[in-house]
Amino acid sequence: MTSEALPLETPTTTTTATTSPRAAVAAANQEEKGAKKRKNRREFDWSKATFGHFVLKVAYVGTKYHGLAWQDPTACPNCPTVESKLFEALIKCHLIQDRVTCNYSRCGRTDKGVHAAGNYIALNLRLKTQKDGSLASDDYDYPSMLNGVLPSDVRILACTRAPEGFDARFSCKYRAYQYYFPLNGESLDRMQEAADLFVGAHDFRNFCKMDIENVTNYQRRVLSVCVREMPGGVAEFSVTGTAFLWHQVRNMVAVLLLVGAGLEKPSIVTDLLDIDKNPRKPIYEPANESGLVLFDCGFEALPFAPRLPPPPAGQTGAALAGLLAGRGWEPDQNMQGEIALSASAASITGTSGSCSSSHALEAAASAVPAASSPSPTATPTPGPILPMPAPTPAIISAAGPLLQSWGEARRMAAVQACLATAALAGCPAEQVRAREKYTPLLRRACAPSFEEKVESLDAKKRRKGDIVAPADDEGDE
Repeated sequence: MTSEALPLETPTTTTTATTSPRAAVAAANQEEKGAKKRKNRREFDWSKATFGHFVLKVAYVGTKYHGLAWQDPTACPNCPTVESKLFEALIKCHLIQDRVTCNYSRCGRTDKGVHAAGNYIALNLRLKTQKDGSLASDDYDYPSMLNGVLPSDVRILACTRAPEGFDARFSCKYRAYQYYFPLNGESLDRMQEAADLFVGAHDFRNFCKMDIENVTNYQRRVLSVCVREMPGGVAEFSVTGTAFLWHQVRNMVAVLLLVGAGLEKPSIVTDLLDIDKNPRKPIYEPANESGLVLFDCGFEALPFAPRLPPPPAGQTGAALAGLLAGRGWEPDQNMQGEIALSASAASITGTSGSCSSSHALEAAASAVPAASSPSPTATPTPGPILPMPAPTPAIISAAGPLLQSWGEARRMAAVQACLATAALAGCPAEQVRAREKYTPLLRRACAPSFEEKVESLDAKKRRKGDIVAPADDEGDE
């Protein structure tokens, strides 16, 4: 019995031998060399490093990320963020030692799925040294270094030495957001009429997601707004303000879309801003995060950031309209090229130039010394779009992957349009869009008021024996 069982085990020794003995020896030697190289690799000597404080302008496609801010991977192991990719690249390039000790600050804390064309971070970076250990006369090309190891949907656009005492959050003077939505018959004039009511200082608790543990003041100032049509069957809502609350822009857009569809009157904005009359927020969903872009942030002393006074909302996107129409552009450091192109962009997009701005714009302009304002003779006049700037390594490393993804998105949009057109087969799209019975906002169930939420939170903390921590009033999209 034993001799009959033995042959059943012998074939397994001859069926998997696909590598020659010589190749196996070579592979083993290569692995041994790699192991010795890794073992002999010296740790980076941070004791000899010298650091300087820098500001980086960052752009990213937020689709795959759980927001900008770093999250503890042990608490959320499958939650990649933009900052996690930034820190990985910074550490890999030996520009920082770790996340905690680099004196890091951020400007706009964008949420999950939100994009940025111009966000800002500040941190200490390792300086360039010569062979003798002394500091070099120039700095590293930080954008090119980082763009070489960052994923293609996170790009460093520019970098400069930070001014004395600079903080990316607290040195910011204003933020400009742009929201893009497909046109489905909305009245943009009605939306603009409603958007005008946002301009000024208001309590926006009915236009945000309240974070009562960290925010107690819901007063925010909107400087300017604009709603306009863009090429390609989409429209843009632009808003510039000194600061924004959590989900504020997306909630503003959600209400504006109801107004544009004729489901609410423009005066609904005034009603919801009146917290004495409506202390509880009606339950409604914010606009989808995929259309929101943090377009830019204003600072006083950065060569690649817009300055005071802030450009009116809608004019900062003038260059985009030119690009969508197949034209180029060349911005200067004061954004004057974009502002001057707004007239020609309006003719492209069909806007009337009736966007609104706050008197705060004039006040901000008067507060800036005359020397910091650009000379009128330096402002380009509307006309042919200027040629693209000379492609530096930093520009190429930043723009190349983004242009490629833009091309892929246009191709996919064409495919989706083809499929939708075939599915409609001559049936008007308006008949296909089924609308549920609509309940006006002021007749809907409401969330608890701020005071009710605070009372509930305090009661919960008292039951647990916790001490109520002071709020830091940080809130953003």
